[in-house]
Amino acid sequence: MAVNLPFEYVRKSLNYDASGSPSELVVYLNVNGQETPFFLSAEHEKKSNTELFDLVMESIYQVNFPMRAENEKFNLLGSKIAEVDQAIEVSKKATEELIAQTEKIKQELQTKIDNAVVELTTLITSSLSGMG
Repeated sequence: MAVNLPFEYVRKSLNYDASGSPSELVVYLNVNGQETPFFLSAEHEKKSNTELFDLVMESIYQVNFPMRAENEKFNLLGSKIAEVDQAIEVSKKATEELIAQTEKIKQELQTKIDNAVVELTTLITSSLSGMG
């Protein structure tokens, strides 16, 4: 997630606050030449400068766009719902086509049955009239 922003890496160090809790201090130089410190949890101490930069950019993004994760989730849900709706429409269309085909086949079979009954009736009738 490397972002091309006007920050230049200056230094990083492990610092401790008044309570003795460690944190990773990462300092970047902004476009105005000012040092901008960012504090990350100490667990990031052994990460590369690129990884630290990504974490810093993510923390900036979270501060400036706190609802980002929720918005991304809702956008994802919206797209998934749209996919499901589309699949439902395809399924409905296929079901309607299947019902229509089934009805057509039923009618064709009924016509064949009716014709067979007529033929059999004619054969039986002609056989019976020929016997008598």
